[in-house]
Amino acid sequence: MHYRKANGKTAPKVFKLKELTLAPGEQTTLVSKRSLSEKTTRKHHPGDHGIGLLINGQPCGSAGFDLLSP
Repeated sequence: MHYRKANGKTAPKVFKLKELTLAPGEQTTLVSKRSLSEKTTRKHHPGDHGIGLLINGQPCGSAGFDLLSP
């Protein structure tokens, strides 16, 4: 997850979902939810944020979204 900071830059935060081993051709589905509600530990700033997928430490896909101010 790439969170937008107050200065306009983004900062990555890694959330480890699961460690597993798959055989060749084997598939699995992983589901994760992240709350964007305000916490005392993190303020969410409006603007572009990003989500990326790492497999074996290598980037394998990404998407972005625009967080609107309340």
